[in-house]
Amino acid sequence: MRVAHIADLHLGHRRYSAITESGRSQREQDVSDAFAATVDGIIAARPDLVCVAGDVFDMARPSNHADNDALAGFGRIRKALPSVPILLVSGNHDRERPGGGSPLKSLAHIGVRVVLRAARITVPSLGAVVLCVPESDVGRVKLEPSTERGTHLLLAHGKFSASLYRLPDAACIDPATIGDFAAGLLGDFHCFSQVAPRAWYSGSTEWVSSNVWGELAQGPKGWAMIDTDAGTATHQPIPTRTHIDLPAFGAHGLSAKELTAKVLTQLAAQPIDGAVVRQVIHDVPRGVRMDTGALRAATKGCLHFFTDERRPKVEWVGRALIPGAELPDNAPDWLDDLTDEPIPDREQPVSLQVAALEAAADREDLDEVRRLVERWVDTNPYDIPAPTANAAAA
Repeated sequence: MRVAHIADLHLGHRRYSAITESGRSQREQDVSDAFAATVDGIIAARPDLVCVAGDVFDMARPSNHADNDALAGFGRIRKALPSVPILLVSGNHDRERPGGGSPLKSLAHIGVRVVLRAARITVPSLGAVVLCVPESDVGRVKLEPSTERGTHLLLAHGKFSASLYRLPDAACIDPATIGDFAAGLLGDFHCFSQVAPRAWYSGSTEWVSSNVWGELAQGPKGWAMIDTDAGTATHQPIPTRTHIDLPAFGAHGLSAKELTAKVLTQLAAQPIDGAVVRQVIHDVPRGVRMDTGALRAATKGCLHFFTDERRPKVEWVGRALIPGAELPDNAPDWLDDLTDEPIPDREQPVSLQVAALEAAADREDLDEVRRLVERWVDTNPYDIPAPTANAAAA
């Protein structure tokens, strides 16, 4: 059986100030276009079954544009492939709200099987039995096939691998629990990933995470074609808005003029028209101000450009907290207090509440620093990088 597996469309997602000629958010239009390209790919592939693993919408009360996008896209699949079942479970972004109903219910009117409560759906024409588990039920349902004969699939929205999320407070389900299905079709994590021998996240169809920069190295966005007989998944990339993370560098010893010139050189080194562009700069002292006029002129063709300037003290603390990090000889003396005793290990440093951490570092309050480290989350834009890229600049 060939199954088209999609998830995390996030229709209605908006970011930045750019708008289209019709007055719609440009990023909302980008997300709509990505879904349209996904629909084109599914129709061309002619799968036996379409499974949607949640987060069709970016919010529980989507805009009229987003609702129309969903109806038009799934309506095209239904018209082009009238005999192909479409199963859909709700995610955390589009889950039913008390007194508000579900934004997904309108899709039921065009032939989409919308599952808002965990249920086992039988598809007689395919000999398939699909355990459909929305995000609201994913921690309360036993994830195992029934005793019915047929090809058993799991369609669920939730966290199935702690190694993917790296959140101190993330409650993740052991992916080994879904090993008895012919295929596990998962939604929530936005990058195409295999979490068990026969279980995959399809990834999102556009760059819609709160921190897309951590996803750039993991490949393009798209959907997945699952072959349940072969036990394989093939990622199907689609065109999306270009995101460019310029090479990070350190500002140690640079004047405002030199700093501006460095950024302008990096901007000129590659095409940036229409792209979302970020420039991370480490160790930027307070009071150093780049030439915003020159940067504005150089980036007028971008959809959005921003500099992520990180203060020296925050960078010093970030480096000190990285297990095994080597600090340069000119590291401040107060960092010794942070490395005298064990720091909780992290697979990868993620993010900090920067202002609070900086204040704790000023006070040399090790207990407060540790408390803040425990609250790291991967959605904050202030990622603390590994020290190797900046040791020379420091």
